[in-house]
Amino acid sequence: VTVSGSAGALNTILATAGSGAIVRAGGILTLDSSGANNAAGRLAGRGVLLEGGRLNMVSNAANSTETAAVLRPYGNATINLSGAGTNTLTFTSLDYTTFSDPRSALDVSATTGLASTNKLKFTNILGTAGTASLMPRFFVTGADFAAHDATNGVTTFAGYAAVTDITASAARSAARRTTC
Repeated sequence: VTVSGSAGALNTILATAGSGAIVRAGGILTLDSSGANNAAGRLAGRGVLLEGGRLNMVSNAANSTETAAVLRPYGNATINLSGAGTNTLTFTSLDYTTFSDPRSALDVSATTGLASTNKLKFTNILGTAGTASLMPRFFVTGADFAAHDATNGVTTFAGYAAVTDITASAARSAARRTTC
């Protein structure tokens, strides 16, 4: 499903969804602003449940923003931000309880310019006061986890401990193994 144009909104195509969008495995919801922005927003404060589905947001040269309620990723969910200008997709919160399945993850690795021209932000998320904190089950690239900070949103986690001996690291250190 693609929602596009200055008048396109989620409520015009998903009247039965009520308070949000559900995108199941194999499904793709695209918020396309390449032609024109929708000032009221296509999600317009609704929640998004990604049950293994993908949410795309395409900006135009005049830049695009969307604000949604809670994000509930489940399974292998994906968010991809792209387009000619900048994107800012802001969720009011992230529901970590949907990550209860050990196979669940949120993949944002297809987004180029993450935390610069394309921002995925959360206004109310645990552990984000001050420094960029690790976001479990978020994948930015094949080798890195994600972090979140209030200004740039989801970004590559850079707070890995410089550990040469895993047995000597602190109990709460985030270490990255780079060689076998």
